[in-house]
Amino acid sequence: MHALVAYAYLIPLLPLAAFVLIIFFGHRYFYRGSAWLAVLCTSASFVLSLAAFLHVLGGHGYVEPIRQDFTWIANFAPGAVDATGAALLHSSITLGVYIDRLAALMLMVVAGISTLTIFYSIGYMHEDPRYPRFFAYKSFFAFSMLGLVAAPNFFQMFVFWELVGLASYLLIGFWFEKTSASDAAKKAFITNRIGDVGFLIGLLLLFYYVGTVTFSDLTPDLLREKGFVGGMATFIGLALFCGAVGKSAQFPLHVWLPDAMEGPTSVSALIHSATMVAAGVYMIVRAYPVFAASETTLATIAAVGAITALGAAYIALTQTDIKRILAYSTLSQLGYMIFSCGCLGPVAAFFHLVTHACFKSLLFLGSGSVIHACHHEQDIRSMGSLRRYLPITHGTFLIACLALAGVFPLAGFFSKDEILLSAWHRYPAVFIIGEIVAALTAFYIFRLYFVAFGGERFRGTGVSPVQHGQDAHVTAGGQHGQDAHATPHESPWTMTLPLVILAILAVGVGWINWPWAERPWLAGFVHVEGGQHHHLSYLVMGVSTAAALLGLFFAWRKYSLGRALPPLEYSKVGFWYRLSLRKFWIDEFYKKYIVDGFTFGFCVVGMHDVFDRRIVDAFVNLCGRAYMLISAVHGLFDKYVVDGLVNFSAWFLALCSTVARRTQTGLAQSSLLILVLGLLVLIVWSAMMV
Repeated sequence: MHALVAYAYLIPLLPLAAFVLIIFFGHRYFYRGSAWLAVLCTSASFVLSLAAFLHVLGGHGYVEPIRQDFTWIANFAPGAVDATGAALLHSSITLGVYIDRLAALMLMVVAGISTLTIFYSIGYMHEDPRYPRFFAYKSFFAFSMLGLVAAPNFFQMFVFWELVGLASYLLIGFWFEKTSASDAAKKAFITNRIGDVGFLIGLLLLFYYVGTVTFSDLTPDLLREKGFVGGMATFIGLALFCGAVGKSAQFPLHVWLPDAMEGPTSVSALIHSATMVAAGVYMIVRAYPVFAASETTLATIAAVGAITALGAAYIALTQTDIKRILAYSTLSQLGYMIFSCGCLGPVAAFFHLVTHACFKSLLFLGSGSVIHACHHEQDIRSMGSLRRYLPITHGTFLIACLALAGVFPLAGFFSKDEILLSAWHRYPAVFIIGEIVAALTAFYIFRLYFVAFGGERFRGTGVSPVQHGQDAHVTAGGQHGQDAHATPHESPWTMTLPLVILAILAVGVGWINWPWAERPWLAGFVHVEGGQHHHLSYLVMGVSTAAALLGLFFAWRKYSLGRALPPLEYSKVGFWYRLSLRKFWIDEFYKKYIVDGFTFGFCVVGMHDVFDRRIVDAFVNLCGRAYMLISAVHGLFDKYVVDGLVNFSAWFLALCSTVARRTQTGLAQSSLLILVLGLLVLIVWSAMMV
């Protein structure tokens, strides 16, 4: 395996090669083979990532990170200095791969989940008319995400950060003929750009004040030497955090993620649960010394993460679309990771990132199998008793639900307890919020499970999904006609095999950071000051387990024992139910005051009067008058100077010709007179010269 380390630079390039081949030649030469080419390239990237991981792991000794890069922009600021007056550490920008333990494990997660979701898509997208294009886009996303993870500096990370946004836009809006899908793609793209503006400002200021944005150089010692403290450290940290708020869908830029479920389910599993949305968390962990330099930045990160975790979990309680429930669950779990970073727990955050990638991908792919079996029905009220028809999907989905709820001994139990332990020692209020979220998480995920998989019969009644709190109604044939009443069926092996693999990971991956060890394994992956490891607390473990079991119990009692369904008549529910169902009316607020009020009302209409008419039109009119004046001056100059010179030349030539003509009369006496006059002139001239 170590021989493969020399080819580590191919980890992001192999999916890029698949993208180029499929997008140019796939439709014509290997239509069905495009999927297998994408699987082959991403699986090869996974093998290379595994080889790199085993190399940098290095047993009990320290092994230098893998660095394979080249100069992109050479010596762009010769003689430049940073804010302290010292010479820049790097006056050139490199591209390539920088793989330490943290990056290597993240590369394995991205490449592994990409391979499984692409393999799953072979069956899920089998009938799609744009089959090769889908796998080209998936390969492009894998290239972008792998390039982001392996970036040696913030500059390369930002380039691939934007490429990931482009890939997400293409995949969310893959079914662009649906208005909802194209709108969701635009919403995701624009919302992320808002956060990326702050990210760009932060990295430029960081380069100016510290003199480098190379991750290996951004150590606590260097930051202290450069005086990276106080208000500027806070401002730069918060600016960089804006990028994470957008990419990891934190409040208040969280609104794009639930709408992104309009894309194919395998896209949701890859981008919006395991990789893209985790990029913000990875960025914080990768550059943690920059954020840890300011207590205000850490407190803000913890507060934003806690608000997102609690708010998203509360919204998930009342959703009926199976993918939207999982989308808000993703928001909530990302909030866990973010507030862990604010509580000096980057190791716990990264640990939960890894475990969450496994069981949340399993949940999304499982939901895709359910949707496939139910003939594209996504409303859980139109399901029921699916455990009888989908044995593999049911078993793997149940494992994922238990892992998400944090039930021992599945993966979510270990990583979630690490996060809560960090909050317990840092911010007790955040710890309390985390425990409340743990109970809500168990409740909403088993609400989904009991309604969709429980019951005695399949409810294929075609209940249309409720949007914006409107009353639901039941149609005679369902949303898909007679197919809505067809018996559900298990998905093909290309879809169930990834479910089984992810279920195994959801059971076992949590054991990699065994909490009873003297020094947990992942503690050596993030070398930062302040990112402490706290010894195991049975109190925290017991409280979090009790919270999860309490949420599970109430879900079982209401939706299994009582066999209750989510209400059909939402006008009759109470305020707190509507508050959750309507998502705190945040989308309506943005639509009314930001989109319609500010964007269209102020920027388009208001600025039309102020800027367009009074500034743009005034400038155009001024230019017109100036042009008319210049034209008038030009006309006078042309008429009296240019034409005058031409006319004078003609008159002078005519005068000369008239005089010359009189000397050529043809008479002998005239010639004799001219000769005499000439002779006289010569005589006079000679006399004067003497």
